[in-house]
Order: sequence, then C-alpha cells, then structure tokens
Amino acid sequence: MLRLYKIKLPEELIQKPEAPNRQQKINMVIILVCVLMLFVPAIMQTFFPNPVAACLTKLDITLVYAVGIVLCTLFKIGNEKEVLKKVFRGESLSCSAT
Repeated sequence: MLRLYKIKLPEELIQKPEAPNRQQKINMVIILVCVLMLFVPAIMQTFFPNPVAACLTKLDITLVYAVGIVLCTLFKIGNEKEVLKKVFRGESLSCSAT
C-alpha cells in the first residue's frame, strides 16, 4: 500500500544497541521482582487459595515500589537526591489532585 518497506535508510540510523551495563541489569531485576511481588500472589490465590498468598495479595503497590527505590539507592543505581525529588513531587501532585 505505502511501500515503506522499500525505503533504504542510512546506516547511521540502523545501529545495534549497546549491551546493558551492570546498573541497568540490577535495575531491571529489581523492577521485575517488584512486578512479580504484585501479580504472582494474586494469580496463586485465584487458583490455589492459601493464607500466605492471601496475605501477599494485600501488599500495597506503594510499599513494594518504595522498597524497590530503597534497593536501587542501596545498589547506587542512581542519584538518590534526584530520585527523592521526583518521587515526592509526584506524590504531592497526586495528593493535591484528590
């Protein structure tokens, strides 16, 4: 239809991305663990009800990601002053909207 697949792009635009460094890998693992801590217990409680999964399904998303932020700070992934400014600014905006 538009035949965009026939366009030849310059080689500068098509580059293989560089491999993630140590900080990026640790950050990805922390994010994945936080997401899994929220979804896996809910799915387990649906199919295999038990008291442990019931307790874990009541975890607050804010608590889980606050722990993730602390872990990122402990592993020195980012500048903690910039992170805290962004986190508290976002939190104050959400409080003022309600």
